[in-house]
Amino acid sequence: MTNSLLLAIHFHEARAKTYLLAELLDIMAARVPPSAPAPNTVEGLYATTFGHFVKNYVLPGWKPLVPAEIEQPRANAADRHLLDIAESMGKPLITNEEKMLARAKARGVAAFRPREFWTGKLDPEKAARRFLARFLAAAPRYASTDPGRNECLAYLRGLYAFYRTTLIGRR
Repeated sequence: MTNSLLLAIHFHEARAKTYLLAELLDIMAARVPPSAPAPNTVEGLYATTFGHFVKNYVLPGWKPLVPAEIEQPRANAADRHLLDIAESMGKPLITNEEKMLARAKARGVAAFRPREFWTGKLDPEKAARRFLARFLAAAPRYASTDPGRNECLAYLRGLYAFYRTTLIGRR
């Protein structure tokens, strides 16, 4: 999780546009429908908060693009499509999936795990501190949009502590 979060921070700071398929959004939506009230699971609340708060308020410089003009492939077809796009555009594929790394290598497509991609492009501790500062600055504004403002702020304080411990430890 830490390496993927640092990758998202890198994407924000680089003002990167990334390509992803609706399959990922479908998986998240099936688990956490956007129109539903905050789910009663830790996973659901985390996913909702990441999508609605962290991405939009703390990491707005990152622009994940989802193509609307194509028939959205699923499963193995989605994997092949992502490899085709990376190969045709000469862009790297970033994944935690071992099978995708192997498939990319077999096709001559540059492929990286999240940490391999951001290493050398950002100082993880400094980037984490900038992320945490943006998080704290944006939390009150985000919570003010929630009918349960106080509960939302309490949850964000806990999430901040989780991110701080995950990213830089208890120092």
